[in-house]
Amino acid sequence: MSAGRKGEPPPRPPRSLKGRLILYFSVTIVFSLLVSGLLAVGLVQRYLRQRTVAELAALSESIAARVGDEGLPLRRYVQDLEHDRGVKVFVVPRNRGAALEDLRPPGAGPRVDVSAQLEFIDWDALDRGETQVLVTDLPGVDREAVAAAHGFEVGGEPAGAV
Repeated sequence: MSAGRKGEPPPRPPRSLKGRLILYFSVTIVFSLLVSGLLAVGLVQRYLRQRTVAELAALSESIAARVGDEGLPLRRYVQDLEHDRGVKVFVVPRNRGAALEDLRPPGAGPRVDVSAQLEFIDWDALDRGETQVLVTDLPGVDREAVAAAHGFEVGGEPAGAV
């Protein structure tokens, strides 16, 4: 077989042990880097999700305490909070008919809109002082969202959730 004939591939030089070892080590390194990269991405996503959940839980707890102590927050406060933190704040009455008017501080300007009761809220857990965190579909949000809910009281009685 000669290297000059048309249509035939040139002969392959015999591979040395050194060449094969370099190839195997290169493939192993590339494979290891890919696996490590995928694991790192997964760990970072898990960490970010846990951090987001913790921040949302703390934020809902903080706002609920403020609502219970001071009444409904001013719309500007909520707008700033939503803009700075990239969250959406819902103040939800415990009973659909509750207007929460007694929570409005005297002389307060516009306040957060009270949405319809969100079906996923576990009121029993909130009554025990727990913060409920879950992944759900929220009204007005076009994708799955991480939600945190914390209850608040008015006059010693459970009144709603943030």
